[in-house]
Amino acid sequence: MIGPIDHSKTKKPASRTPLYLAAADSLAEQIADQPVGTRLPSEDELAGQLGVSRLTARAALAELERRYL
Repeated sequence: MIGPIDHSKTKKPASRTPLYLAAADSLAEQIADQPVGTRLPSEDELAGQLGVSRLTARAALAELERRYL
């Protein structure tokens, strides 16, 4: 007989939010905490900080530009 399921070991369903939007939201929060005029890191640095590819980091930056941030 199988015992109760240990839900701490089950995978949670993936978020339906596109990764570039989640990265843009995270980056927007970080930007809000910085003084005006603070320079952003390079795309490579952002990708490393956010744990995403450079292409995703670039898409996140484009999204922030679209939002006028």
